[in-house]
Amino acid sequence: MSPATLAALETLAADGAWDAFSFAFFHDVLRVPVADLEALRATDLWPPIVADAPASLGDLRALSGHPFSAAAFRGLLMPVCLQFGSESDRDLYVTDALAAVLPHARLQALAGQAHEGMTTAPEMYAAAVTEFLLA
Repeated sequence: MSPATLAALETLAADGAWDAFSFAFFHDVLRVPVADLEALRATDLWPPIVADAPASLGDLRALSGHPFSAAAFRGLLMPVCLQFGSESDRDLYVTDALAAVLPHARLQALAGQAHEGMTTAPEMYAAAVTEFLLA
């Protein structure tokens, strides 16, 4: 995330505009289309997202100050399931970089889902995790 994007989110947070913060984060950072965001905003899933926004800002602050190196995880020898939503922009996440260095990584797509697949399709998510754990 660019420093300008983080600054814009910080401004919304300082104003206590957590709904706008959440909308901006999902749209500007996660690249969720406006129509999809408006649909999400109209569901019972949106209030928990807004309620979690202050914690998400803390995560963003920490991540922006932490240099990421996939190679640092090369020594993890346990099986690892790396999930992604088929509708997410894969270049936003480190999933593929980790899959390239982890010796026992398994990529698992949640079909038709974006960033919040575990929330928007909990049954699909649970089934995929169960499949991985039982394999």
